[in-house]
Parts: sequence; C-alpha cells; structure tokens
Amino acid sequence: EIVLNQSAKKRSMIIRTFISIAKHMLDIGNLNTMLEITAGLTLGPVNRLHKTWKKIPEKFSLELQRMTALMDGHSNFAAYRRHLSTLKPPCLPYFGMYLRDLTFIDDSSSHVLPDGSVNFTKMRKLSAVMHEMQHFQSSSF
Repeated sequence: EIVLNQSAKKRSMIIRTFISIAKHMLDIGNLNTMLEITAGLTLGPVNRLHKTWKKIPEKFSLELQRMTALMDGHSNFAAYRRHLSTLKPPCLPYFGMYLRDLTFIDDSSSHVLPDGSVNFTKMRKLSAVMHEMQHFQSSSF
C-alpha cells in the first residue's frame, strides 16, 4: 500500500495511519498485530523512502521507535517479556516468541532420560510456556 503511491505526502499519511493503528493495537493488548504492522513499516522498501519519512512528524517516528524497541528479538525478547508480564487478559501476544521457546525447549533435551524415565523437567518447561499462552486466552475481548 505504501510503496504503491507516488506522492510522498500520501505515503506519509498512510504511514502515520499505520503507526496510529499499531499504537492502538498496543493499547488494547493486540501485540501480535502491532508487531506485524511495525515490522512492515521497517522493511527495506518502506524504510528507504527518505522523502516520505521526512514528512512524518517526530511524535509518530518516536512512537514507532518505541514499539520497535519493545518488540526487539534480541536478548530473547527481554523488553517484550517485561511488558507482557504487566498485561492482564484479554491480550493477543506475539506467538512467534512462544514457538521459539517451545522449539528451544524441545530441541535442547530428550523426552526420555538415560535411565529410560520421562524427562519431567522438560515437560514442566513446555507446560509453563503453554500455560502462559492459555493465560491470555482466559477471557474474550
């Protein structure tokens, strides 16, 4: 949508609208959609529209930077995890983080211990991740 417009003014209006929508998603706890919008706004083809970004008011640019920093995947999503711990249901978290956690736990150890018994430590870790996911599904929007 953004790169299809030839006018920098129209592109800047679209970007401002997307930033406003992303901010609203953050405010209502829809973090997955907020991440998708901010990720799209930081893609190379959009990011290279220098004339367009110059027309974006600083207030919007700072808000986009704040949301992008919140969803930074470095340090295992540390800022995002801190923010998520403050939210109460209903909330739509970023599921990619949970999939990453589940994959790491599953790949890091065997389901069965060397003595043939079930690896309950691994099962508890998997259960904790799934329980956190279910916690945010405990009430409807």
